[in-house]
Amino acid sequence: SEVLQALRNACDEGKSQETGWCFVVLAPTSKPPLEWESEFAHVEYPLPSADQLYEIARGLALPEELPSTPEEKAEAMAAAAGLTRRGAENAFSLSILRHRCLQPELLWQLKATALKNCGYLTLYQGDASFDKLGGLEAYKQFSLCLLQSDHELAKPRGQLLLGVSGSGKSQAIKSLGAASGRHVLTLDMGAVRSKYQGETDANVREAIRIAEAMQPCILMIDEV
Repeated sequence: SEVLQALRNACDEGKSQETGWCFVVLAPTSKPPLEWESEFAHVEYPLPSADQLYEIARGLALPEELPSTPEEKAEAMAAAAGLTRRGAENAFSLSILRHRCLQPELLWQLKATALKNCGYLTLYQGDASFDKLGGLEAYKQFSLCLLQSDHELAKPRGQLLLGVSGSGKSQAIKSLGAASGRHVLTLDMGAVRSKYQGETDANVREAIRIAEAMQPCILMIDEV
């Protein structure tokens, strides 16, 4: 289009100036128009770390509204992990407004809502456990042995569960999350797929980025 061509010409002109100047484009994704792919350098920033989240909270809260112990700080920051900067600001502000503190339960609830709104990620918040899971005794024993092992190589980074619908695969993973003390994220592959070129890959990358920010956690990829 004429607008894209004008911007490209302006970029070329800026490169030729003695002082030099350039465009900086801020966007939630790193997928520029095809005409721009060779013109821009792509820089992807990770989601805020725990220290960065705490700095955001310090900018919003009074000293007495911040966590008073390292344990409370770690719990609150874990509840906010995986949120964007804007999402964290909104969650912290609401928590401070309602409770005059950073309440982990509210932060988890707001994060679960934010993930659900993206359309393909959900955060499990239930009471699943191996004690409530009927059958699958071999799987329970195998998983518990791995969790209790001190040998790093004996702990696989993933599991592949195969079975017909209704055989308990999803419930088994949710129970594993409770047994390992990790929250469970579900990636719905049916929802992550898109008819637009490149969007499916972008959705998967975003899901992995969120899971990495929330680690340790379990990412359950549901193909059914």
